[in-house]
Amino acid sequence: MDTKPGGLSFERIRELGAGSTGRVWLVEIGESVAGLAAGSLLALKEPRNEDAAPGTRDALLWEAEVAQQVSGKGLPKLIHLDTCDDGPRLFFELVEGPALDQVLTDQGSLPEPQVRQIGARLAAALDKLHQAGWAHGDVKPANVRMTESGSPVLLDLGGAQREGTSRSQTGTLPFLAPERIRGAGPSFAADVFALGIVLYQLATGKHPFPPAAQVQEEPTAWLDALASAGEVLASDEVPTLSPLLDAALTSMLCATPEERSGAGALRAVLEEGESSTWWKGRLTYGLTRRQLPSQRNRLPFVGRVDELEQLSALHNDVRTGAWGSMLWLSGEPGSGKTRLVSNFAAEQRAGQDPPLYLYGRCSPFGSGRPGHPVRSLLRRWLHLPSPRATGERERALLHEWVDPSTAETLILVLDQKFNEQAPSTEALALAEWLLQLARRRPLVVFLDDVTFAGEESLRVISLVAERLEGAALTFICGLRQGIEPSCPAALESLRTRLDLQEPVPRIRLGPMDEDHVGDWVEAVFHPSAPRQRLTQVLCERSGGSPGALREILRAMRQAGQTREHASGEGLELLVPPAEIPRSKGIRQLIAERFEALDAHEQDWLQRLAVVGGTIERHFLLLAFPESSAAEIDAILGRFARSEWLTPSGSRYRFARPVLRETIYRTLSPDRRRGLHAEAARALARLEEESPRGGLGIQRAFHLHAAGEYDSLLELAPSLLRAANKAGRASQEHTLARWALEALGQPTGDGDSTSLRRELLQAASDAAHRLGRRQDLERWLDQLTELDLDPARDPGGVGRIYVLHARHAMHTGRFGLARGMLRNAQMLFEEADDRPREAEALVLLSETQFEVGELKASRQLARRAAKLSDTPAIQARSTLCSARLALLQDRIEEALALVNHAIATVRPHAREPKLRAVLVRGYIARARIYSVAGRHRRAQAALTLARRGAQHLGDHHLTATVNELHGALSLWNNQLREAEMALREARLSCQESGNHPAELKANLHLGVLLLEQNSPEAGPLLEQVAQSSTEIGQHRFQALSHALLARVQRQLKTTAASGEADRHSSMGLKCMKRGVELPDRIVIVATRALVLNEMGREPEGKRLISDLKTHMDRVNALIADPLLRRRQRRSSRELLATASSPDGSIYPRVRSKPMG
Repeated sequence: MDTKPGGLSFERIRELGAGSTGRVWLVEIGESVAGLAAGSLLALKEPRNEDAAPGTRDALLWEAEVAQQVSGKGLPKLIHLDTCDDGPRLFFELVEGPALDQVLTDQGSLPEPQVRQIGARLAAALDKLHQAGWAHGDVKPANVRMTESGSPVLLDLGGAQREGTSRSQTGTLPFLAPERIRGAGPSFAADVFALGIVLYQLATGKHPFPPAAQVQEEPTAWLDALASAGEVLASDEVPTLSPLLDAALTSMLCATPEERSGAGALRAVLEEGESSTWWKGRLTYGLTRRQLPSQRNRLPFVGRVDELEQLSALHNDVRTGAWGSMLWLSGEPGSGKTRLVSNFAAEQRAGQDPPLYLYGRCSPFGSGRPGHPVRSLLRRWLHLPSPRATGERERALLHEWVDPSTAETLILVLDQKFNEQAPSTEALALAEWLLQLARRRPLVVFLDDVTFAGEESLRVISLVAERLEGAALTFICGLRQGIEPSCPAALESLRTRLDLQEPVPRIRLGPMDEDHVGDWVEAVFHPSAPRQRLTQVLCERSGGSPGALREILRAMRQAGQTREHASGEGLELLVPPAEIPRSKGIRQLIAERFEALDAHEQDWLQRLAVVGGTIERHFLLLAFPESSAAEIDAILGRFARSEWLTPSGSRYRFARPVLRETIYRTLSPDRRRGLHAEAARALARLEEESPRGGLGIQRAFHLHAAGEYDSLLELAPSLLRAANKAGRASQEHTLARWALEALGQPTGDGDSTSLRRELLQAASDAAHRLGRRQDLERWLDQLTELDLDPARDPGGVGRIYVLHARHAMHTGRFGLARGMLRNAQMLFEEADDRPREAEALVLLSETQFEVGELKASRQLARRAAKLSDTPAIQARSTLCSARLALLQDRIEEALALVNHAIATVRPHAREPKLRAVLVRGYIARARIYSVAGRHRRAQAALTLARRGAQHLGDHHLTATVNELHGALSLWNNQLREAEMALREARLSCQESGNHPAELKANLHLGVLLLEQNSPEAGPLLEQVAQSSTEIGQHRFQALSHALLARVQRQLKTTAASGEADRHSSMGLKCMKRGVELPDRIVIVATRALVLNEMGREPEGKRLISDLKTHMDRVNALIADPLLRRRQRRSSRELLATASSPDGSIYPRVRSKPMG
């Protein structure tokens, strides 16, 4: 035991290091000190020898003084000081990890997240020193030691000085700022410069300003090299480094001390990242020095010249034309879709008027968050990392680019404090944002792997595609071939919809041919390699896949089959080409590479494949608490260097999606469930630490994948209620499906009927709004099978009747709907549930209206209004009365009722259910204005209805809007627009089984085809007549027969004349059950035409005379002079056009295009 009189007893174990002023030993203390027990290990720093100069002893005492004054994380903790005759002894807390220079030697450059973490801790340590008035004076990797937890500690405080004094010249030449080489003493700004060099080395593995090797001991040589200070970008060496790190390093390495950031500001920048105030203040949205991706260390881009030219031609057409364009880009995994579009974007951004380029990717590991891939585009545009919420900068920028309502919606979408659900307007707001960007400057969007897109993401794409006019937008959708889509029906529906307008261009990336592989070989290998034979072998081994070539090359490097040629002009081939290993495609190559890893690395990659989008140190510590921060940093760094992962700001992601997918497939079912369970528990802990939006749905995803059914069922009801309140039908559908699957698993004892009913009702309601007929019918059948007692729970059984009745209404089974709604009304009455009883009465009123029972419909609407004074019921009953008034030609009264209904619900329109009523009000207003001849007013009302329906994502409302849009476009002589809208509406109705709405769309489409003399018109109208008869839709039946009579008139045969007589007579007969005035005019005018052609002109004239009398009587009921004048003119124009034996049926009016 070594001790001095009055000193601390200790035993030296081994020497840890030596410097100019002293040696450092690992020691074990023999007595307790400062709360540490005897036997504890410390680091002892003492003079190098007993004959050390007084200056050396003074330096150690100086270091002790600094350490006593300044302490905390990132700085050495002085435990005890002995002042002995042979020099002072400083006992420090032991930091057992390696020095940072050793880390650089062993590992090379570190991934950016680790660089940020180390930089933030070192900046915080410097800030503490600077706040106390000390400049360190010798910041360098050798003076930084890493703890077991992966945190850096800044050592060697012996050279610290008060800023502005010059006790002695300290520091190490390669890390000195320019002013220090010129003779200035240590300073805060010089410490920051030295830290910048350290972080640059950590990020790139290189010094930013190295002079020639032969003059590295000469200060003037370093000064000359430093002349470029502030002009280097670390991303020139490592292209994946973020703009933020580039900017932070540049600010630290400024040649002028006054321009360097302070240590405290740097700590905030590196900790807070892209959401820091400093970064937000520097952001611009024009071009930066990084217009083009660095080509350094990248494999060559070959073999896609034709495809590149196709993309360029398409984009040029977009820039010079009036419309944006969509494009499907498909290929197998590894075919190079991302690389192709990246090079295309780089070429475009190098030219005049460069476009903004946004890139996103859909993942098969979706957590259920709707629209997430498009939301990530918005975050990238805002330079807002997840999970940061928006601030004043983002709010101001969004308000600058989009209207206030859309801006506030996007802010809510990005606000992580929002409880679980983004608003139902998210898809429309995201689409509007993209379109506004493209209307101000050219925009290229590449959304890859749309094969894995959820329905909300596909909806955003659809909304964008509908409104490409005036947008300089090239929207590229990447498709993965050979993979089952996540939402096959929705994706196919999107493709069908897009092709309704005009066929969307398609590019398919096949394998590269041998010539292109030869170009790749020439660019990668040194000329000494046998190019022809190597090309043949690699073409055979890779199948011409760029991704497979990349994996083969990586395997060759790992096996020692290649190395960098001494000339630096490519790789040297060290084996005959025939010895290059064979493989079966890119997935097999990745699997072989995975199998070559040790068990520990395989284990960690499997963990990361499960957590996926949350690969960052803190979350991994929560998910796998048995691991240390140092272990996590080490493994993430290793995977980044071996190109399994790529840093992305403060996080990591898999370098390519196929890597994660392949690794995920290696998991056994038990292992997969276990890892998902750990991820779910980590998310729960993260939510406790920092509640923010989206964590609940992510946790539900992991619980579902883990088979943690009890936990999922405990979580699901609250998430479902939140989703329902926010109008998130897609999310509600997904959550209910997961929970129902969980409920179907073996669980403990207990009656789950109540929960099952709640889940089935939520699932059925969501499926109805989304138009998913098969899901809806399956879940309604399951509801029917529940053993429910109406006597014990009349209200619960009544709600099931309502769900069944609503589906029956939309499928045209009105008789069934009436019976169910009557049962529901009686059950709600028994349960004394007046609001739901009123809702059943409103639905029953709507059903009676559809089948022509107008008196009963009016009475039911009035009863509903008396039962409940809620805005929804009051407005819906008023809308029922308005429809009745319009059918009875009381146009002004109908308009007043609709306006009253709209005013009733508008103040409450933030609630999704009331917003749906508001949309119905706008639809009714548009119909009334069209009947009254106020076509621009009708367009304005329909625009509001369309926006509201899109906000809600309600499939049935959207179909109704499209049908009316087609009808108004037909009247406005926008025939192409009309046909697209009507075919779109018909397709939507066919998907959801909405037969009444499909009849309306087919009826208007039949008019359009009839006026174009299309042979498709007759069969289509025959189908409408038959279907409307079957489901009791007398209004459609009457008009379809009249139109069929016109089809027969065009044939001009005796038989056709008889059919025209029969159909026109049938139309007149059906009309007696009630039709709107424009339909009445067409039906009567058609009958008169047929009678005139049959020689029965007196009958025809009498019909027209009676019709005119009726028209005058209807017009006289209108008090408003302008409305009366417009209605009179419109109805007379319609009568004149419909009475003409030739030409169109409906008059054409001039109006502004519909928005």
